[in-house]
Amino acid sequence: MNSFVAKIKSIKNEQSLHVISFDVAGKTTFWMMGLELPNVDIGDMVKIGFKSTSVTVGVNVPQTISFSNEIDAVVENITRGKILCSILLHTHAGSVESIMTVGAFKRLNLKENDRVKVYIRASEVAIYEVLND
Repeated sequence: MNSFVAKIKSIKNEQSLHVISFDVAGKTTFWMMGLELPNVDIGDMVKIGFKSTSVTVGVNVPQTISFSNEIDAVVENITRGKILCSILLHTHAGSVESIMTVGAFKRLNLKENDRVKVYIRASEVAIYEVLND
C-alpha cells in the first residue's frame, strides 16, 4: 500500500458523493472521490493511500489526460518476475510502488533513473488515518 501524509484543502459533497482535495508535501494537490468519508474537516492532517496496482506509470504522455492525480517521479528500482513487475518510484512526496504486467513494463522500456509521470485515479485514493487526534 502506498501512502502520503496530506492536509485536507477542500471537501465538496453532493448527495452521498464526496470529492476531497489534499495538499501533499506542499507541492502537489491530490484528489479523492468516494462515498465514505471519515469525520474530517478542512485543515486536518491525514494519511491517504492507494494500492500499488492502482498506480499508472507514463512515459512521453500527452499534455492532457483524465487522471485527477499526477506526480513526477524517478524510477529507483525494478523487480521483474515472470508475469509482474514491481517498480519503485521516487517522488518529492515519498516513494511509490507500481505493480504492472511484464508486457506493460516492456512497452514502457523503463530503466532505473528514468523520469516518468505517475497517475492515480481519484476513486482509488482513500483516507486511511486521521493524524490530528
